[in-house]
Amino acid sequence: MKRLPVFIETYSPLILTAANNATVMTETRKTISGSILRGVLAARYCNQQGLGKEAHRNPNFRHLFFDALRFVDAQPAMAGKRAFVLPLSLQKEKSHGGAALPQVQDLLQIALDNRKDGFKSFRGLAVETENGLQGVQVRTNLMLHMNRSEGKRRLAGKSDDGGIFNYESIDAGQSFIGSIVGTEADLTALQDGLDVTADGITCHIGRSHFTQYGQCLLRFGNMENCPSIGTDAIRERKILLRFDTSYLPVKANGTCADFGIPDGKELLQPLIEHMGNGFSLQEIYASPVEVEKFVGIWSMKQPKCFGLAAGSVFALQKDSDWTEEDLVRLGALLYEGIGMRRAEGFGQLRVWPWQSIRLADKNKNKAICEMPSIPETVKQQVEQIISRRILEQIRLYAHKDVQDMYIPAGSTHFFARLLQLLEKAKEQENGSLRTAMETSLQSLQQHNDNLVREKKDKHLVPFVERLQMVSLHNQQLKDYFTKAALQPYEELHNIMQDIGGREKEKEATLEDLMQDVGLKQQDFNFSDGEFYYEYWYWVCYFARKKKNKEASA
Repeated sequence: MKRLPVFIETYSPLILTAANNATVMTETRKTISGSILRGVLAARYCNQQGLGKEAHRNPNFRHLFFDALRFVDAQPAMAGKRAFVLPLSLQKEKSHGGAALPQVQDLLQIALDNRKDGFKSFRGLAVETENGLQGVQVRTNLMLHMNRSEGKRRLAGKSDDGGIFNYESIDAGQSFIGSIVGTEADLTALQDGLDVTADGITCHIGRSHFTQYGQCLLRFGNMENCPSIGTDAIRERKILLRFDTSYLPVKANGTCADFGIPDGKELLQPLIEHMGNGFSLQEIYASPVEVEKFVGIWSMKQPKCFGLAAGSVFALQKDSDWTEEDLVRLGALLYEGIGMRRAEGFGQLRVWPWQSIRLADKNKNKAICEMPSIPETVKQQVEQIISRRILEQIRLYAHKDVQDMYIPAGSTHFFARLLQLLEKAKEQENGSLRTAMETSLQSLQQHNDNLVREKKDKHLVPFVERLQMVSLHNQQLKDYFTKAALQPYEELHNIMQDIGGREKEKEATLEDLMQDVGLKQQDFNFSDGEFYYEYWYWVCYFARKKKNKEASA
């Protein structure tokens, strides 16, 4: 068996409805279920293969999505690792007497007479790190909505009949990791049919697709072998097993349980059928779960089923010594799954290792969900937004500089001519507006020099003369149109600091944003292009509007 990792990154909030009935408060699940993952990929497969509403008649579609493959829940990720539901046998110390971290005990691994008092249930999601178990939290948010479906309500911006409700949603900017289990041939056929590139696909997950919810990026990792079971998993002829996903047992008539909690026989039966006789259950720590699903394409609910929740654990014991064949058979069963609706990822089992459980230090290994990698399109949008902000700031610099500029009387025509040359250079530029502008002014200077030599006239032509007379920051204006000269807005200002400074210590800076999307200050060419044009255009504009004064003697 092989497994194909699936990475999901949230670009907008997600609503994964926890209850299918309409309520004032709509809660969200914290896990992207295998049912949802399969639905997203099935829709993509139908679209790519042109199956439409006849997909159920296609044998390849039925084989991949209803028989051969197992779509396993996508759990929140931390440090590149998929979180798992903590076993229900774990307990945490209530009061740890000032110690750095509370102790944890696993009732499944401790004899009854060795269990300590003063412990309580320990629930949630976690990843295994070098320092121990590290809890993982899914960031959520609450949004208020109102019913404004009628035209007048929407115009009024209110709901007259009190149609107000809340959505809980998973915040954007979080990563989830799931997997698809199957043979190499079937997983390859799935990828070929989906036509997913290395950059992944944009998809929508959960409710309210047509508003601000549900946009995600989905991509695949490299196919890998499903882990095998080593002999270190055996102790006293027992192997500890954990339900990675919820388990829906099969009744005698082939349907799932419609009420109550499965007993030991229902849990053991599929294991005995697969492994053979000689196995028994020693202990089980479990919690019931109720599974109900609304199928959009049918516009109806699936039958409600009851089973065991993810995190349920038990000890599987063999009467005799475990053989290599036993381990291979059990290893295949873990990823094949047991019970009903295995294609949707239900009934996935994993080995729970024999080990002393300890908690990781939060200061050394912070429990946060990973930020997703930023796609190139988002980076381009951020770059465009920053560029527009720089242009606005440069316009302010131009206005301020003109107020401090020495402009002799009668210079209106000079700035009109300078703007005309700038526009012409923009039309004729070949890779560099600045070079085109400097070349144009240099040709005027050479023309003037020729006139002086031919006519032996020491007077400069008016335009060239004004380039030397107008001064900015105690420099002649012509000095800014020479190679390698800093532009006025570069010389006295820190542009990036001016547009991205923080007012409060906790506010993110522009530097933080650029670092998140992989941009550097060097990506913005301040000395040329649109920034160069923006500054000199507005210098000419504001200088012509400024009331000129006669130069003092």
